Amino acid sequence: MSDLHEAATEHKRMTDVTLMNFMSNYVTSIVKKNGRWIAQSGAYIGMGVSIRKALIDLHRRVKDERT
Repeated sequence: MSDLHEAATEHKRMTDVTLMNFMSNYVTSIVKKNGRWIAQSGAYIGMGVSIRKALIDLHRRVKDERT
């Protein structure tokens, strides 16, 4: 499976409740800078054109690092 296809599948699976729990568990902050959303938790940063995409990117980066 290609990385792009895998990312699209993961994006569809990610529910709002999952993202809210992630934000709570990892003390996440979100800011908008230069038209892009940036989600940060500790040393990890996720970016996207929407808050949801930034959180999903951050979640993926944290998950990749922990495995």
